Amino acid sequence: EYKIFFHLHKAAHRQKTALAVLHSFTDSVIVTRKTQLESEQAREATQQKLEETDIYGKRKMTLLELLLNVSVDGHPLSNADIREEVDTFMFAGHDTTTSCISFAAYHIARNPAVQ
Repeated sequence: EYKIFFHLHKAAHRQKTALAVLHSFTDSVIVTRKTQLESEQAREATQQKLEETDIYGKRKMTLLELLLNVSVDGHPLSNADIREEVDTFMFAGHDTTTSCISFAAYHIARNPAVQ
C-alpha cells in the first residue's frame, strides 16, 4: 500500500535509528557471550554448569546459550538469526503486557460500576 512512501517520512528515520540501537545492543550481547563460550574459562564454567541440573535432571542453559549451540543442517545459526530470536523473546513480552493492561483499563473504564 503506502510502504513505498514510508521511507520518505521522518518516522521512517526514527524507526531506523531505534532499530539500529536495539540491534547494536543485542549484537553486542551475542558477540560477548559467543566470545566467552569460545574461551577456555567459559569451557570450565560450562563444565560446572553441566553438573547443575533442574529437578528433571536436565542441564540449565540460557536461551542465548541454546541458540549459540544450535546448528541447522550442520551449520551454526548466524548472528542475525540469533538476534531475531533474542529480540523476539526480549520485546514480545512487553507488547503482551501492554496489550493486557490496556484491555483491562478499557473495560474498567466502560463499566463504572466496577470501578
